[in-house]
Amino acid sequence: MVEPYFTLPKNFELSLGAWGLRSLGVNIYTYTGSLAYYLGNNYLWFRPYHYIPNSSNFYEVGIRHYFEDKNTFVSLKAGAGKAPDILDLAPLNQIVVLNQKLIALSGQFAVHKNVYLQAGAGFMHQVYPSRNVRDTTDASLGIIWQF
Repeated sequence: MVEPYFTLPKNFELSLGAWGLRSLGVNIYTYTGSLAYYLGNNYLWFRPYHYIPNSSNFYEVGIRHYFEDKNTFVSLKAGAGKAPDILDLAPLNQIVVLNQKLIALSGQFAVHKNVYLQAGAGFMHQVYPSRNVRDTTDASLGIIWQF
């Protein structure tokens, strides 16, 4: 994955990126970027994703609030659109495009001088072309040591 970020005038930031996935002889390429704006202690962003093959698009928006410590923050993001997935049933190399919606909350908080607790939780609703539905939840908890 390559995604350079560029600082723009008037508190804006821009990124452009691309990466590829190869699994079971199938290639999926993702092209993305972001346009972000710093408003005081808040970071607001919009990020589109474009997937090849099957030319599908997914869009994400979010906000992150930074506290006094620049490494302490809480983020909320939401997304909707279509994204490819490789089926885990025969034939294994078949790509389907799923309608997806997601929401996620995450944060990072200082617990000691250079040690941070990182946590997150999310929910994703996916609809297959067959109209079958898959709802997934996730959660993470970790410790970051910055040196």
